[in-house]
Amino acid sequence: RVSEWEARVKSLAVNCKFGEELETVMRDVFVIGINDEKIMDRLFEEDASSSSLNLKKVVKIALSKECAMKEHSARENLGAVKIKSETDLNFHRQRTVRQPRVPPRGSASPGTSSSADAGTSHGRGQPVRKSSDLPVRKCFVCGRKNHRSSDCVYKNCICHKCG
Repeated sequence: RVSEWEARVKSLAVNCKFGEELETVMRDVFVIGINDEKIMDRLFEEDASSSSLNLKKVVKIALSKECAMKEHSARENLGAVKIKSETDLNFHRQRTVRQPRVPPRGSASPGTSSSADAGTSHGRGQPVRKSSDLPVRKCFVCGRKNHRSSDCVYKNCICHKCG
């Protein structure tokens, strides 16, 4: 945009008869007519009474500011990362048919255990383990503790992001 404005100012000044003041008038018209407020503010920071501030220098400053603004905008767009919370993640459950639990072979039917089986796991001769005896493991499905992956409520879910 800055280069286009510079070309337009120069083309408009071709027929002007300002003589020695033409360079100063073109510089002032360029600064006043710039459409970007940030570029204009940057140009107003320069000392207009300085003899070294000509159209060429003003255009160079404006182009530098325009380039810096484009670079800043590009970096902002690249760096924008949205972090999603657990509630934002897109999961859906697959419908599964659960099979009813079947007692192991050779064990008594539910509710009919004998006194010989008391304190053992379904009459197999092994003591019943309490949940406090089990080591705390992390579920590899959801990452939480205190349950096995096979018992995880998310085991049949599919992530829409990574599959």
